[in-house]
Amino acid sequence: MWDPQMTALEAQHQVLRYDTRGHGASDAPDGAYTLDQLVADAVALMDALEIQKVNFVGLSMGGMIAQGLALKHASRVVA
Repeated sequence: MWDPQMTALEAQHQVLRYDTRGHGASDAPDGAYTLDQLVADAVALMDALEIQKVNFVGLSMGGMIAQGLALKHASRVVA
């Protein structure tokens, strides 16, 4: 879905795309996933990669994760 936008995004940004739990090639542990878990996953990925601040873009569930990140970890999101 994001492939058509990559040329424009990569011209001005370093881009990281990742699969959320249970999507793409990621693990799919049993159980329902909460929005808080998905936000925590994004923060854990940022921490593991030593990324302090991001412009976080998402559609649908990714947009909800972006909102949760902005609400719970405002200092980690570029305003």
